[in-house]
Amino acid sequence: DLEEKKPAEGLPITIDLKHVQEIDSTVGRDLDELNWSDRSYYLRADIATERQIDENWKASLKLIWVSGAAAARAVRETDTLAIRELNLQGKVDLPILGESAFTLGRQFVKFGYGFLLDTDFAAVDGVRVDVKRFGLNWTYVGADIPTGNAFTDYRDLQGNPLTGTDGMFGLRVSRGFLGEDRLKLAVSWLYTGERNYKAYGADLSLRLLGGNILPEVRAEWVRSYRDPANNPADGNLYHIEADILKTDRIDLIASYTDKSSNFAGHAVTVYNPFYITNTERLFLRPVAFGAVAGASVLADKVIDLKADLKIFGKSPISLRWFTGDDQNGNDFGDVFTVAY
Repeated sequence: DLEEKKPAEGLPITIDLKHVQEIDSTVGRDLDELNWSDRSYYLRADIATERQIDENWKASLKLIWVSGAAAARAVRETDTLAIRELNLQGKVDLPILGESAFTLGRQFVKFGYGFLLDTDFAAVDGVRVDVKRFGLNWTYVGADIPTGNAFTDYRDLQGNPLTGTDGMFGLRVSRGFLGEDRLKLAVSWLYTGERNYKAYGADLSLRLLGGNILPEVRAEWVRSYRDPANNPADGNLYHIEADILKTDRIDLIASYTDKSSNFAGHAVTVYNPFYITNTERLFLRPVAFGAVAGASVLADKVIDLKADLKIFGKSPISLRWFTGDDQNGNDFGDVFTVAY
């Protein structure tokens, strides 16, 4: 019999190039005026590709390159192409667990809404296993947190590079109720995060109404019991978020985040997100909690309002306002952003 040969498939590659011009009035002499000396820029290139190896396995690669004065000021340039993501994803039959989704290599991981665990700043190197047993969805994560001075290495909440070997292990169990989608509940445990950090928590999403007003509410609770230095830190963080209005033209989202005085955070969370410049660290954030402005950190009683307005075509105008108290209990001030 003649063997039928399939044509060789190419390797799909996506390349995204950006030139970012930043104007920062805190750089020049006159803090209340914008001058040419306040202007700086950076160039960014993102390269992504993936390959389906066989019916069960897929490989994924993402690279990034950043260069320019605006990035250099925040010490966020890459010396060469940096690996943001490199992993194998597939299905394996594990003892006890049975058939499981398996991810090996540098990858992004998130539990709930990220206040317990979110690798938004940089991917971690390790193993993730997702399996469904006893009617529950189980996720196990064991990884190494990249430390050092490279672009893809982690920085703590103060912006300082992490040092030394740092392992991470977490477990998450979730289940859907009321038709699997209307109510979703989950509990998570982070046995170790940044250095000796330990915490656990729970999160939920609930679809309230079927219309455009208040269609969904999301919430997360995190309780820390060890800070990164291994000191006792029994404290709580609460986050609640709601879609206030959701139509074809307007999306309005409101959230509130509060914490107790003894709560301890760590670096591998949604409130320590990826950024290239210090300006982006303040304005381009998934959550307002943890925003940094000079020596102030938005750390308590945080109100965050976001609105997407589709006025011209499909691209929305995004408006945002957030405020709250800083780490010392003082008023952080008001932050307004407009994006298109």
